[in-house]
Amino acid sequence: RDAALKGALRYFERARESWTPASTDVVKRLLTSTQDGATKKRLAELLHRANDQAALTLAESLQADAATVLNVTEDHMDRYSGMDTYAAAKAHIFCGNGVQVLNREDLWSHGMALAGRKVVTFGTDLPPSHNDFGLLHRGGEVFLAQGDTELLNIADMHIAGLHNATNALAALALCRAIGLPYEPLLNALREFKGLPHRVAWVAETG
Repeated sequence: RDAALKGALRYFERARESWTPASTDVVKRLLTSTQDGATKKRLAELLHRANDQAALTLAESLQADAATVLNVTEDHMDRYSGMDTYAAAKAHIFCGNGVQVLNREDLWSHGMALAGRKVVTFGTDLPPSHNDFGLLHRGGEVFLAQGDTELLNIADMHIAGLHNATNALAALALCRAIGLPYEPLLNALREFKGLPHRVAWVAETG
């Protein structure tokens, strides 16, 4: 039985490029039937990669009105042959004709701009055009901005740090790309205190 299990495992590892929902079902059954720790780990890794493949397939068919790649860093290199293939996988989110929201401070993200597509950028520097998002430094304070228009003082946000300001800019760019009004977006940024399982604002004292 163990030999058959390991043979099946080798087969699915070789066939992961042509993964199907049926493959996932079989691997799940194998995972529950084996007691070998090393085999369980390899099966779990296969399922994880299958989920990546499913997400990629979904991205290709999503045809989003607006989409973003926040950045590309060496986070999942066990699943890709290199940064080129990892970035190419992420770029599938831009299938269709929607607005591309790109991080102009990340070479991989910024390099995903496609000819003929509307592109809006974000970053922690000054916005290069009236359509782009960035940070304005005025009077000793820092503001989320579109072009030269101040939107929100980052001191009014409960989540601190430039990375959170960057995420807020990307979220604003996405929402504005599909025509959502500023008022509820900025109110949400003022009120958001972070996710419970991450660093979250609790209280202010003194």
